Amino acid sequence: MFKFGRNNAGSSGNIANGPPTGEIATAILDVATNPAAPEVEWGAVFSTMERIKAFYSTNTPGEGCSQALKAIRYRLSSEDPVAINYILQVMDAFYKNCEQQFTSQVASKDFLNFLKSVLERPSLAAENRGQLLELIADWGTANPTQPEMRKFFESCVKDGYKFSESALAKLPPATVQALRSNNNKGGIFYGAINSWSTTGVPQQNYMVTQVPAQQFMRPQAPVQPKINEVPYSERVNWIKFDVDVADNCVSMLLETVNFADQSSDVGKNEIAKETFMRCCDIQRRIVSSISKVDEPDLVEKLLSTNRKINDALEQFNNRRLAFSKRFAGADPLIDFGELRESLPPAAPAGPPPSGPATGTPAAAGYQIGSGASSSRPAAEDPFSDQAAAGAAGPSNHRI
Repeated sequence: MFKFGRNNAGSSGNIANGPPTGEIATAILDVATNPAAPEVEWGAVFSTMERIKAFYSTNTPGEGCSQALKAIRYRLSSEDPVAINYILQVMDAFYKNCEQQFTSQVASKDFLNFLKSVLERPSLAAENRGQLLELIADWGTANPTQPEMRKFFESCVKDGYKFSESALAKLPPATVQALRSNNNKGGIFYGAINSWSTTGVPQQNYMVTQVPAQQFMRPQAPVQPKINEVPYSERVNWIKFDVDVADNCVSMLLETVNFADQSSDVGKNEIAKETFMRCCDIQRRIVSSISKVDEPDLVEKLLSTNRKINDALEQFNNRRLAFSKRFAGADPLIDFGELRESLPPAAPAGPPPSGPATGTPAAAGYQIGSGASSSRPAAEDPFSDQAAAGAAGPSNHRI
């Protein structure tokens, strides 16, 4: 096990021109990979994938990918190993789920030169270097792969970068031997990651390369202001973020309930379980904000959203009630109060003051490899035979 620590050379990742702006960049930098958070905010990652792919049907199909890569460049230019760890996980998820439009931009000569400069940066933590080398090996041997990525992987082997044995095993042994024999530079850097852990994996089946569980060594994180302590314009943005998340969760839950097999218990549907938990999670944030906001227009928006969530939860439970009456042996109905007590704290509590991210949790349809690391303990599955409430993770995606 290795540790990600703070580098005194700087932790904010500030570069000459400042952070990129735009909805996608803000979601990536301020929410998805906020280094003050205990883990990557995967809900923001999944919604950002949808926003990136939404550009594919427009007159500027590469715009979403371009915005995302600007944010990735910015975060990779940080000296904070925790922030770099987060952005590498996110970049891998984008690479494996945002299709050829994204992978072709990553495989461009300009971006590959940038990745080489990151690898060669003396201040880059060994753990981050090893993490990036693993991704290069994974992308370079994916099926299908970008030919440029395969060449880049082989060039890194030839240049003496020390990949793990599992990474080198993705190439034919004869190829590895030939590349090493042509290496005139000797070893350059050693990658620090030699194996992958399978603990602490989010239950979503999105394709994300696993990073071993970390013990983060952090300074005391700054206290984020409460929603009633920021300017009105900022409160509007925070509430819009949570309302958008809630609307997406509600729509997904209702769609799952309405289209699920009438002869089966919807409580056993993995997508329904995941979205049910998301609805409960975002409802906690909505209800918490109601007591802190004074403006009538904002209170009404929060109350209206809370009613939508309650209606969706009630339809879900009514569907289970109907099933339990028709078929003997169905799981007991959900005790909403008990379930909410068992939920983990909502995170993040809206976008930070630097700007909102109007992302929403992603709909089903992504692929997950071995998962992403998490510093949270795995919560008990309330939809199990013992409790029959909610678990996290759509199941109709390939692992």
